[in-house]
Amino acid sequence: MTKILGLFLLILSATASANELIEPYGGYAVGTVSKKYVDTYSDSTLAGTSLSGSNSGLGYGGRAGFIFHHFLILAAEYQGLTLTEKYNTQTTTTAWNQHTWFATVGFQAPRGLRVMGSYGWDMQGDEDTTTTSKTHFKGTAYKFAVGWHLPMPVAINLEYSIYKLQDQTFNSTTTKVFDNYSKYDFSTVMLTLSIPLEHRDNLGAGHNSSSGSSSHSR
Repeated sequence: MTKILGLFLLILSATASANELIEPYGGYAVGTVSKKYVDTYSDSTLAGTSLSGSNSGLGYGGRAGFIFHHFLILAAEYQGLTLTEKYNTQTTTTAWNQHTWFATVGFQAPRGLRVMGSYGWDMQGDEDTTTTSKTHFKGTAYKFAVGWHLPMPVAINLEYSIYKLQDQTFNSTTTKVFDNYSKYDFSTVMLTLSIPLEHRDNLGAGHNSSSGSSSHSR
């Protein structure tokens, strides 16, 4: 009981000295996809073959959490992607739409440099390969971002994401991705502009709203 009370007081103390962080963002993403069908794949024309291609499109989302002492960032993050996918051996393109929930930890240096790492526990994507049905994928993700916080409440960020697809559903039938593919690699690089907004709400100290630029005027 004493340990739990001590942990609660530690969290309360840290939160009281933190700023709330709200950071919407938008940008453009490019990526690569590479997959190889298993030798026992049901379609003999594809069994054992490899496909590689690229994707590109819009990215959007936001982070919400806390920034401690204008330095340590702890946040939950939503990332959405609306991509067009094209394989090298195909003349047509495929629509790919996905969203991922991340837990993000990062550091915001006083002079603007920011670095963040994220784990995506819920990645879901839809590959629209036909006019009648879509293939729905579920998995996890990892993301690394580096950026620069400008004097105004705007940041430029470069993000690299790796997605690990685990389950797929087609026509209401769910299978493991690696029942059909011996390899399925998917990653993106995204350049974003974000608006980091900080709000100070110190218990008992009233309200003092501020933009992300407050991290440079200590």
